[in-house]
Amino acid sequence: MLFFSCSDSTEDEFEEVNEDAAELYLEKIVIELPNNEGTETVNINYDQDGKVTSGNNSDGAVFLNYQESGDLNSYTDNNETISMSELYQAPYDAFEVGQIISYYDNGNVENIEVIDDTSYPEQTLYGTITYDTNPSAYFYTLKAAGILDVLDSVDLNFGLQAEEIIKARNLLPYNNITSMIFENAEGLTQYEVHIDYTYNSDNYPIAAIITATSTESTDVTEVTYTYR
Repeated sequence: MLFFSCSDSTEDEFEEVNEDAAELYLEKIVIELPNNEGTETVNINYDQDGKVTSGNNSDGAVFLNYQESGDLNSYTDNNETISMSELYQAPYDAFEVGQIISYYDNGNVENIEVIDDTSYPEQTLYGTITYDTNPSAYFYTLKAAGILDVLDSVDLNFGLQAEEIIKARNLLPYNNITSMIFENAEGLTQYEVHIDYTYNSDNYPIAAIITATSTESTDVTEVTYTYR
């Protein structure tokens, strides 16, 4: 059972979980890919009012467009513009990729089922997610991009036989994920991810070592976070 009121916004819930958290906004994320595959850098740009205007990496740039009210109106990616109004039109069938089984008391997702379509035949995996107790590195950046309001408005259908509608915001973690372990129906671990963080004085991650293990291999990725 969640302790949040139905009228609470995503930001209200985040601040209840992370009391007195500083508002930090990501400016750069550097990812050292595993197996000497190189480095990926994500840059996030802001205007003088603190709104995210664009982001870019090696694949190109995304530009955000706002209404006069300040709400996110659309984004442009590789010359294609997607309007936020298109996202509000109907519930999206999320059951095709999985479903949420349970939440922690603070609102973070705890147990999930996902469809693994990389195996033949497809199999259902049962995942358990754990978190630290520190504020999510991404939360206030998403706020500055107008995405929190979008998540408050987009519905997802997790019901295969009968509709089970939840807000997309219910998937947003308020803290930083420290592990994800996925088992098959026989209880055998198929995939697991463990993340070790280094934090700054505001308890936000400034570095992470991500160890991802499957039945075939183990990969280690290093990430650094820079805030404004």
